[in-house]
Amino acid sequence: MFCKKWGALCLMCFLGLLGMASMCANAALVVTGTRIVFDQKTAQAVVPLNNQGSSPMLVQMWLDTGQDRGPLEEISVPFTIVPAVARIDPGQQFAVRILQTDQGLAQDRETLFWFNALQVPPTAKDSDRLMQFAFRTRMKFFYRPNALPMTPEEAHQRLRFRIDSAAPTAVDGALSVRVHNPSPYFLTFRSLDVRATAQAPAFASLRKAQERMVAPWSDAVLQLDLPTQAADWPRRAMPEHAHIFFSVVNDHGGESSGERNDVQGGGGQ
Repeated sequence: MFCKKWGALCLMCFLGLLGMASMCANAALVVTGTRIVFDQKTAQAVVPLNNQGSSPMLVQMWLDTGQDRGPLEEISVPFTIVPAVARIDPGQQFAVRILQTDQGLAQDRETLFWFNALQVPPTAKDSDRLMQFAFRTRMKFFYRPNALPMTPEEAHQRLRFRIDSAAPTAVDGALSVRVHNPSPYFLTFRSLDVRATAQAPAFASLRKAQERMVAPWSDAVLQLDLPTQAADWPRRAMPEHAHIFFSVVNDHGGESSGERNDVQGGGGQ
């Protein structure tokens, strides 16, 4: 009896792993880039889609304002996607256009939406015995109006930081930094280190599992991790003149770097 149960369990695990492998293999849709910027000057955004699989696929696309669940007919956005559903053959690329349908968005800052692309697999001949998956790609979509008072590159350099230098709790051994974004752009951090100099080891670094985006004309508090345990805090004083070295994600998915040496809190002024 024990052997039969063990054999059944092994079979279930094998089938589960096989299903996971099939699921990964069928996720063939690739959306070029990590974000979409809709520049009002060009009046449209073009999004390339690639089918890297071995069979045709249908792709359904839509925009939302942050709610990633719910009926699509209840979502209202001032854009339309042409076409909203596309068939892409294996190894082929297909480009969709996003057009603005309403001019009522804020003109003094960016507005954030989310672009969704749902890969619908073709129906297999023996579909009664197979479990099929639909894969969704979701990425940020920024509406950028005309005549903003600065460029994204200038916005990166206007960031201001204030370090909370209070002793970290024994629970997570972290401290925080308040970021002030005095610009009309959404800025997303890829890295952030507190150092005495560019060559010095990091005193604290940006925690990975957290929201890293700061909205226009607003503040956000980011958590920093220490490279040692919280118990070592008394022996690790904040650098007298703390510098913050950071990078933010640019329009192309790369990064733009910056440094601030007028950091408030800690040892800086």
